[in-house]
Amino acid sequence: MFAVERVRLDYRPPRPNLAIFMAAVGERSLALCGEITDGLIVSNMLPSGYAAPAAAIVRETAAAAGRPVPEIVQCVPCVARPDRDETPRIVKPPHARAAA
Repeated sequence: MFAVERVRLDYRPPRPNLAIFMAAVGERSLALCGEITDGLIVSNMLPSGYAAPAAAIVRETAAAAGRPVPEIVQCVPCVARPDRDETPRIVKPPHARAAA
């Protein structure tokens, strides 16, 4: 996690309509996402009941700000290993903790 304030790009974006997506979990961050971004990034590591209430907050705050509804995408962490049997051993523990 990190926080930034008064940030400016030191280069010109490749196109003027470059979408800005934000990962958010807490209610205030989700509301900010709805107010200022083009999309919300939701992690698949969050509890299964998280996505619907999070999307509702983002949609409501976007509407209140007179903005289009942000796109909601899911981030899926990946693990690449030469031994294909190693990957499930690495991935399953975090998923089990998230589901608990």
